[in-house]
Formats: sequence, structure tokens, C-alpha cells
Amino acid sequence: MAINIIELKSKIVNYIFHYGPVLPIQISKYIDSTTLFAGAVLSELIANKKILVSHAKVGGSPVYYVHGQEYKLTMLYKYLNEREREIYDLLNKNRVLKDSLLEPWQRVAIREIKDFAVMLKTKEEEIFWKWYQLPDKEVEPLILEFYKKPEPEKIKKLIEEKKEAKVEEKKEIKTEETEEKPEIKIMIVKPKEKKQIKEKKEIKKTLTVSPSIVSIEDLDSKIIEFFNNRSIKILEKNIIKKDKEIEFIAKIPSQVGTVKFYINFKNKKKISDSDLILEHNKSQLKKLPLLFLSTGELTKKAQAYINANHINFEKI
Repeated sequence: MAINIIELKSKIVNYIFHYGPVLPIQISKYIDSTTLFAGAVLSELIANKKILVSHAKVGGSPVYYVHGQEYKLTMLYKYLNEREREIYDLLNKNRVLKDSLLEPWQRVAIREIKDFAVMLKTKEEEIFWKWYQLPDKEVEPLILEFYKKPEPEKIKKLIEEKKEAKVEEKKEIKTEETEEKPEIKIMIVKPKEKKQIKEKKEIKKTLTVSPSIVSIEDLDSKIIEFFNNRSIKILEKNIIKKDKEIEFIAKIPSQVGTVKFYINFKNKKKISDSDLILEHNKSQLKKLPLLFLSTGELTKKAQAYINANHINFEKI
């Protein structure tokens, strides 16, 4: 008996509407077919924006849902790892977080909980994260609050300035009592000395920056040369982080014809398996093969992941 694919798609969407979020195995049982066939139909429905798919997974499988069921995605909380649950709780509590104020592990974790964290950028290219269920009209006032509050570095500076002011006040009182005015000169010189120390630290910091990181100007020319040599046609370009990371959607010639690829370039000395896993997941969500480009070397775990998953990697 021939399958009416249009009717089948409508049947699946209706099922998800009533019971979503659902796993692919639930769909395959509902339509009495294999998970492979169900997955193919679900992919087509996602491409046509009839349904949505989660980034977080339950036992290796995402869940499928329709618009309006986003609030039900909290069911995925228990499947997040410990760090992801911590940043989930922090974002849920604060509603908006500023990326630059987060600790390094938090910045990594918040980028992994894409189902719950929505990235926002200001005109000054500052990154903020909002809780996915927070209405847009409530976002701006919360972001403005960050500009009213002094950041930790500013608070530290204010505390130091207050301490210095107190020391200066005590010394001034002492000079009035003893009439030893030369001590006033010491107070004038002290800030200059601090400034010189700060400048020395900044010079030292500049000198310790690794010269092996290629500048963005060199990156562009290297990537263009790589693409030209292989007749690669760029369809989309997205700079994720200036001087560090660029994403592409491109067409690459092959023996079986032109193939569309998701390409990620990282300007990094060492590429870890975590870097590869993240981009591999992105390529799978885009339903495109991955080509990973980098100026750096692969770690042993990264090489093992490439071998196991047959990922295309090129050092340029």
C-alpha cells in the first residue's frame, strides 16, 4: 500500500501538537515505521519550519515540538550536565546575564544550553544572554541595569581610591599637627609611581602574548587562498569572534558533484575534542557535512574523535 506522504506529515504534526515534546522513537511507533524513516520525515518538517527540534538530548536523541510548547522544554533540565544546570539556574533566576561578567566555564556552558539561552548583541557588540521565556519588552530595562551598576573591576578601583583617600587624609592631618609639609610632596608623587608600575605591567603583558596566533588580516588571505585553490564557493559567512572564529556555508566540488558544507574556522593553537564535538553537533543540526579548518594542532583526543566520526579537518 502506497504511503500518502502529505497525509503522514500532517498526522505527525498533529501528534506532536497534542503530545510534544516527543522523541523520534515515539513517532516511529505512532506511524508504525522505522526510526530511520521517521527521522527523515521529521528532518523535512524541520526544514519546512512545521516543527522544532531541541539542542539538548535525551539519551542521544533530541525532542521534537511545535511553537507554543517551548515552556515544556524544562523537561530536559535533568539531562543537562552539572555545569549546564548551574548556568541554567543562574539565567533562570537573573533573566538576563552579561557575557563579559561570567566566568570562563560559565561562558562555555551558556553557549551549550541553546534551548534556554538566547544571545543578544548591543550596538557596541557587547553580548548578553536572556532567558528564553522572557518577553522581549522586558529585556531592555534589565540590560540597562548593567550599565547603572559598576562592574567588579570598577568597584575594586573605587575601593582602592577610597583607601588611598583615607591614607592621604590621615597624612594631611599629621602634617597639620607637626607642620612637616614635605610629606605632602610624597602624596603627590605616589600616584605617579603607581601609574609607572601599571604601565610596566601592561608592557610585560603585551610582551607575553603568543606570536603564534595569526591576525585577522592574515586569516582572511589564508582562507581565501584555501578556498580559491579548491574552487570553494562561499554562500554565507558569519564572524563568531573577531580574530578567532568564522563560520561558513559553502559549496565544495567533489567527484559526485557540488556538495554543500558547513565550515568552521578556528584561530587556535590547540584544537580539542570539545571544539570538534560542538561544531559536529552544529553541522548535524544544519544537516550538512563538516569541514573544520584551523591554524592549530589537534590534541590526541581530537584526532581520535576525527578518526571515529570521519570528520574533514584541514590545517591552514
